[in-house]
This record gives sequence, structure tokens and C-alpha cells, in this order.
Amino acid sequence: MKTIETKADKAKGKGEKSLKPTHKRAISDNAYADFTLRLELTLSVGCRDDKAYREAVEFLDRYIGGEIDAVGEEFSKMGKSGSGKMAWIAFAMIRAEVDKAMHRSKIARERAMRRKAEKAVSQAPESPAFAIDAESQNSCGSKDTPKLNRRERRQIKQNIERELRRAARRQAAMA
Repeated sequence: MKTIETKADKAKGKGEKSLKPTHKRAISDNAYADFTLRLELTLSVGCRDDKAYREAVEFLDRYIGGEIDAVGEEFSKMGKSGSGKMAWIAFAMIRAEVDKAMHRSKIARERAMRRKAEKAVSQAPESPAFAIDAESQNSCGSKDTPKLNRRERRQIKQNIERELRRAARRQAAMA
């Protein structure tokens, strides 16, 4: 994981680097650290080939980023380089686990988004403009307002929930 100096650190004048990742990955930081450590132990320590380690980490980053799809096609582009082939073999050995980690992270992100949306819906105050109580659904109230049928009530409810989800996403993007 790369270390970067954040704007907050610069403003405070600390000059210390924080351990925030430079970009979001499709896998967790712990899984990424584990994969890079395994590649390092295999290639840098075991084979004493730093170039192969750097290339393997590059393969890992490109695969996680979605740049590499066809495994055989990428392997054939590498050429005759010994360290490149060693890096590709090391990456190919952990690729199945990388796929599992990407799947787990995708499910975890979806679950977190659902929890945030449910929390936003449960904490959102009911607006009088959108509130539909049992009396207004079932009785006309006055002769000017028509009675809403089930489809219309459901559509209004879905629109309210959609707006709350959008507001929650905007708020999460700002944070």
C-alpha cells in the first residue's frame, strides 16, 4: 500500500504520511496486502528477483482494476522475458484467490450500501408533503381529492424511497 501525505497533514504541518490508499480497489486493503506479501515472499525472497516481483504486483493491480481480462492474451504479449514469465506464473497461482476476494468485497459493498439506505430511510423524518397515512389512503377527505388506488400509493412510496436513497448516496459521496 502506498503512503500519501494528506491535505490535512499538510495544513497541520505534521509532515507525516498517513496510511490511506491512493485509490479504491476492488478488494480489501488487507487482502491486497496479503497478496503482495505472498508475491514478495515468492519472488523477491525466494527467487531473489525484484523485477519479477514488481511485474507481478503490476499484474495484480491491472487485474484488480479490470484491465486484464484474457489471461492467455496477456501472457502471449509478455514476450520471452524470464522475469515476466516468472511474475505471470506467480500471479496465476493466486488469481483464483484474488477472484474470491473481489467477489467477497463486491458483496460486502452491496450489503453496506443496503444498510446505509435502510438507515437513511429509518432516520429520515416524514415530510408532510409526502406523508400518506391510513386515513388519507382510504377516505376521500374532500370531494376535490380523488381516492388513490394501490398502484398510485405504491408509486408514491417508491418515489419517496428512491429520493431518500439518492439523498443518502449524495451525502455519502460528500463524506
